[in-house]
Amino acid sequence: MRGGRVAVVGGSIAGCAFASAAVRAGADEVSVLERTRGRLADRGVGLCIHDDRAAELAATGALPAGIPAHPLARRRWLVRDDAAGPAGRVFREQPFPFHSYHWGLLWRGLRETTPRSVVYRQGAAVTGVADASGAVGGQAGVRLADGTVEPYDLVIGADGYRSVVREAVCPDHLPQYAGYVCWRGNLDAARLPAAGAGTWPPRRSPPSASPAAAA
Repeated sequence: MRGGRVAVVGGSIAGCAFASAAVRAGADEVSVLERTRGRLADRGVGLCIHDDRAAELAATGALPAGIPAHPLARRRWLVRDDAAGPAGRVFREQPFPFHSYHWGLLWRGLRETTPRSVVYRQGAAVTGVADASGAVGGQAGVRLADGTVEPYDLVIGADGYRSVVREAVCPDHLPQYAGYVCWRGNLDAARLPAAGAGTWPPRRSPPSASPAAAA
C-alpha cells in the first residue's frame, strides 16, 4: 500500500491481525471499529494452528511470539468400551502437529502487539458499507449506528458470519445452513491417564520462526 485510510470492521482475532498487517503494508491510518464495549468475552479453547503455519505466521510478524499454547503431537479417538475402563478404548491414533490456543490468550496477545498507531474504537457499531459509487470522493463509506458515514480508502471485513462488509460486497449471497453441526465436548482431565494419554505437556509458546521453519 501507498498510504491511505483503512477501516477494519471487527476487533476480534482477525480484526487485530488485519490491522497489524495493514500497518506493515504501509497504510497511513488504520482504525479498528469494534461494536462491543469493555473487554471482549472469552470464547473457550481449542483454536489450533498447524506447526508449519505457525512458523510461517511468526516469520511474517502475523503471530507474535510469547502467546501461550499447548503443543499437540497426536490425536486419539476414543469409543465407549466398558471392558477397557471408564475412559473408553482408543480405536485410532493419528499425527497431529498443531498448537492449541485459548481464544482469550490469543486475542489479548494480538491486541497487545497491535501497533500504537492503530486507533482501536470500541462501541463503534457498523451498520453498513456503501460501494464506491455512493460514497464521498470515490471512497468506501462506513455507516455507523449513530448515522454518521466515514470515508475510507479500504474497508476490511472481520465481523463474523453476519458480516455487513460481506453483505455490501456480495448482497445476493447470504449465509445458509450447511446441513450439519460441529459438536465439541470436554473430558475430565482426571480420566485421561486411564486412556493411556499420559500427562499433559508443559505449556509453552509456539515455535519461533527460523530460516528452516519458514522455508
